[in-house]
Amino acid sequence: MDFLQSRLKFRQRTPWEAVDLGRSLINSNLTYYMALYAVLMLPFVIIGVLLSVLFDMGGWLLAWMWWLKPMYEYGVLSALSIHAFQPLPPLKTAIKTGFKLMARSQAIGDLTWRRLRPMRSFVLPIQQLEQLSGNDFRTRQRELSRYGGNTATGLTLMGNALEGIWIYALMILAYWFLYGNFIQQGLVQPSHMSEMNKLFEAIQDSWANEELSVFFNYSAVAYYLTLVFWGPYYVAGGFTLYLNARTQSEAWDIRLTWQRLGERLRSGGAWCVAMAVAAFMALSYSPASHAETLPNEQSVQQHREQVLQQDPFYHVKQENRWCWLSCEQKAAKERPNINFDPTPIATGGAGILQLLGYMVLALLLIGLLFALWYWAKNSDSSGNHNKALDAPTTMFGLDLRVEALPKDVSAQARSLLQTDPRAALSLLYRATLSQLINKQQLPVKQHHTEGKVSLLVNQQLPMLSPYFQSLTNAWLRTAYGHQQLPLADMQDLCGLYAQHFEQRTAA
Repeated sequence: MDFLQSRLKFRQRTPWEAVDLGRSLINSNLTYYMALYAVLMLPFVIIGVLLSVLFDMGGWLLAWMWWLKPMYEYGVLSALSIHAFQPLPPLKTAIKTGFKLMARSQAIGDLTWRRLRPMRSFVLPIQQLEQLSGNDFRTRQRELSRYGGNTATGLTLMGNALEGIWIYALMILAYWFLYGNFIQQGLVQPSHMSEMNKLFEAIQDSWANEELSVFFNYSAVAYYLTLVFWGPYYVAGGFTLYLNARTQSEAWDIRLTWQRLGERLRSGGAWCVAMAVAAFMALSYSPASHAETLPNEQSVQQHREQVLQQDPFYHVKQENRWCWLSCEQKAAKERPNINFDPTPIATGGAGILQLLGYMVLALLLIGLLFALWYWAKNSDSSGNHNKALDAPTTMFGLDLRVEALPKDVSAQARSLLQTDPRAALSLLYRATLSQLINKQQLPVKQHHTEGKVSLLVNQQLPMLSPYFQSLTNAWLRTAYGHQQLPLADMQDLCGLYAQHFEQRTAA
């Protein structure tokens, strides 16, 4: 592989970022890869259809197509390995290569004991591109799985879920085109619900009358279309995970940097400068810089003995002591007795000095405690300030800044009731939110919904909960339900806002 000619930038990526790199690689030639996958899969689909017709096994067609998925992936991986470093080969050449790869000996294992392994897309490059098997394959798999094995398993599980969802969606779409959307019509006109029940009964009768093959044919077509779209992405995700694992384990990014540096030196005048410096250092020989002759063995032995006779290697100590019965046992060192009696307090002038010392220590301790209390108080206030800075300024498209509100919110809202009730309710709602966030310090986040804000008010400001619940219900009915509230309810909300916020501010 020529790193300098690669269209990919080799660097250490997170596993899911490497999977996204495979998606980008497929998107650059999506039609090419979909056509390649469709052509490689088509002969097996035809064989499955013939078997289902001859042996009346329509229900096994989907299982046949699913079990042979590794056979369709060989050609796609071969094209991806070329696409990462060179221009894509012609589609006809890629198709021939894909069918040739299906005849290799490892295909039997991929369809039997290795068929259900969750890291299929990740370990397929190890088999096909590195051509490893046996113990070498298992060692290589353990080495590279540390950098993306779990992500490859997650990619397989996610792919199975997506396949099921897309098959179900295509089947629903097919029945919709064939029989119409009686569910939607039944919701609009209840009289159509009887027609929908007749449709379900007709489908059940068709299954009971041995016409279930039509359903399986639709399912096979839906699965074929799903695999043609999703299959290249699955193979590309495993391939780029494999490349990222090799980049981390073999330091491809560092090798690429050094290789580019060498190319730069060889292509410019820096190479000539380096050669000139090396020649100068080789020619600048100094006679004094020759190596000294090694000493003989006798002089080395004498020097060693001299060193061992000196401190700290050589130390002689003579000790004379009395022994009881035997002098071979070492006497334990006597430990000094510990005096547990407290030191008496001095009297006279010394006692006064000692008392002053205790008072100074007490004052220092009180000052330290006061400093800790003051620091904790300031840290709390700075935390509250940071919380205020984190408060959202806009929510639900409403400007919640204090300076953007009128001075008398309730009066302004009452003046808008006759001309634009929706604007009046919008003013009340955003003014209330601004009061709760900026004045009441309610911990509202940008992603919170109306229901979440109402729950926070109920938990932390129960006195305001009845008013805010009524205001929220009115806002939802007007903003989303497009319903006009009675004028009396709007006037009550204006009065409650003035009672809770404006009177408190005036006080």
